[in-house]
Amino acid sequence: MPGSLFFLIFEWDNTFNHEWIGPRLLESLFLSITARTAGFNTVPTGNLTNMILVFLMFVGASPGSTGGGVKTTSIAIVWSLVKSKIFNRQDVEMFGHSISYRVIAKALSVIILCSSMAFLAMMVLQATEFGELPHTEIRGMFLGQLFEVISALSTVRLSTGTTNHLFTAGLGVIMTCMFVGRIGPLVLATSLIGERRQLQFRYPEGEIMVG
Repeated sequence: MPGSLFFLIFEWDNTFNHEWIGPRLLESLFLSITARTAGFNTVPTGNLTNMILVFLMFVGASPGSTGGGVKTTSIAIVWSLVKSKIFNRQDVEMFGHSISYRVIAKALSVIILCSSMAFLAMMVLQATEFGELPHTEIRGMFLGQLFEVISALSTVRLSTGTTNHLFTAGLGVIMTCMFVGRIGPLVLATSLIGERRQLQFRYPEGEIMVG
């Protein structure tokens, strides 16, 4: 529902300005759902507010579904973690339950790995596609590339048309993002590292200044 509300606010007098109230509500609801799962579009993707789509694609669907993204539960757990620190609570709680450290660590790992993969892909695309162009000419193209990277990493399949103009190296980056997004960054990382060794000792707990 928040995604639908954002689409209504930003597209009411933009992409939806030629439609009645009923179709506008349906369009916003459909776009909010499809941006996190199926990747269908009823209006040109390039005409929409891309940052809303990027956020919805990054969040993705819920666990157990075929949708990609970091999953809604990961975002909810991290938000609950932040809220617990703001209100100085010892435990992270959701819906009357305390969330274990293992689940919190997994949610943070998924978000950090996906963000790192997107950052690395953007760095490679910037080097392969715009390496010789001045920065003043490529500033407006950053969001388009970010859209394609997040769409591939979240396996949403929405596109603004930027992928058609990428070089071979750029297409390889997009394909790699799709592969990693389909398998899952956390599953891929653990499979590459191998089995976890059981340590016979534990390091002393350290206190580090944060923030």
